[in-house]
Amino acid sequence: MVFKWPENGFRCGATMVSPQMALTAAHCVRANWDTSDPNLYVKLSDGEFYGIKEFRTNECWDFSFGGPYSADIAIMILDRPIPNA
Repeated sequence: MVFKWPENGFRCGATMVSPQMALTAAHCVRANWDTSDPNLYVKLSDGEFYGIKEFRTNECWDFSFGGPYSADIAIMILDRPIPNA
């Protein structure tokens, strides 16, 4: 796990799969989140903040139903690459 997010409220883990993309769970994403919201960010252990540019949830995930669990996966795209990630 690279980081926990969001900083305030519930906490979910994410793992970097590229310098700008992290893998997380679809149940950690809200269908109505506006990724232009400046309060939607992650904070790394070094104190650096990264905005969340976009979420891509599994096309089989159903937000209204919260499943199926086999589709509980999402990609989080950050506003910029994390150096040395």
